[in-house]
Amino acid sequence: MKRCHNCGEEWTRLEQPGFKETCSGCMSYLHACLNCKLYNPSADRCSSVTAECTGDRAGLNYCEEFQFRDMPNNSNHRAKRGAPKSLGFDAKRGVEGDSSAKSSSVNRDKFNRLFDD
Repeated sequence: MKRCHNCGEEWTRLEQPGFKETCSGCMSYLHACLNCKLYNPSADRCSSVTAECTGDRAGLNYCEEFQFRDMPNNSNHRAKRGAPKSLGFDAKRGVEGDSSAKSSSVNRDKFNRLFDD
């Protein structure tokens, strides 16, 4: 079943959404990387080697390779979870006491040193 990546609203039409098509439930763009079969969430990028990379995965794009992906009914959608659309560095990488938090701190320190004068 084809659904909005943000709220889970079902897409009932047979055709692909247009470039500027928005969800009737939350007004998120439907022709977006997060709704595409080619989007690889673990790599946070498109699996197509010919598609142009976009900065905003939830924003509209003009990719000709877009294929609306099927999602199960029980998918966790951002709006239903109440999670913010954009999480900070620490929220994505781990919390205090988590084993990944220490490596996150090290990686953040390395990143910050890149921009020290």
